[in-house]
Amino acid sequence: MSVGREPVSLPMKSAAEQYQCLLENRRPRRPLGLDEPTPRRRRCRAGGRELLSPVAGILRGAARQLKLRERAVRAWSEVADPVWLAETTVDGIDGQTLVVLVGNTTLGYELRRRAPALGRAMSSLVSGIHGVRFVVAGCGAPGPDGTE
Repeated sequence: MSVGREPVSLPMKSAAEQYQCLLENRRPRRPLGLDEPTPRRRRCRAGGRELLSPVAGILRGAARQLKLRERAVRAWSEVADPVWLAETTVDGIDGQTLVVLVGNTTLGYELRRRAPALGRAMSSLVSGIHGVRFVVAGCGAPGPDGTE
């Protein structure tokens, strides 16, 4: 007498049903959301965190620059004399230098003389700013389109 198992009959799915299950279990093929990590085979870790999609990295850098500019504008309004505020405008940040547009040449000369002290004051208020550059508007400085 042989002791053995009886064959168990499992319900078999048809090839079409198996294919449908395979499609349902596969990773969806669609653009990644900004908060979704990249797929496992391309994922790497930076500082122990999963990297997000490339667009998320670009947006994160742009948001960081925008916040730095906003802090610099607030700090300039604290550092600058109230008389200067009517004639000056924060244009942007070039590297680690704050660029300020000045309305007239006389004020531009005065601000350039005080640039080292103003740069130190700005760097103490805003991390990431290490200097101030003053550009007199309309006096030989090229505009965004390359014209004066």
